[in-house]
Amino acid sequence: MIRPMPGNENIKRRHFQILQLISAIRNSFDGSVAVYTQGGCFQFYLILRAAWSDAQPWYDGVEGHVLTKLGKRFYDITGEIRQPNVYPLAREPRIARSAHRWSYPL
Repeated sequence: MIRPMPGNENIKRRHFQILQLISAIRNSFDGSVAVYTQGGCFQFYLILRAAWSDAQPWYDGVEGHVLTKLGKRFYDITGEIRQPNVYPLAREPRIARSAHRWSYPL
C-alpha cells in the first residue's frame, strides 16, 4: 500500500519539479536567459502555466519583469526568486493587456 506523502513533502517535490523544468528550458538553447528576461518573461509564465494551471503572473514594476507565482514561491528563467518586489499583474491592466506581445529583439 502506498502511503500519501505529508503536505510538506508534496510541496518540496513540486518545487523540485518546477526547478527541473526551468533548468531544462534554460539549458535548451543558448541565450534563453536573455530571451526570457528581456522581453519574453510573460511567455515564460505561459509555459509554466501550461505545466501548472495554478500559476499566476506577478509584476516587478522596477525591473519591468513578470515572475510566475506557484504556491508561495516566485520563479523566472533563472530559478526561484526570493523576496521579490512584485504585485499581481492584474493590478496593471494596461501592462497585462500588452504583456503577451512583448518579445526579445532578435
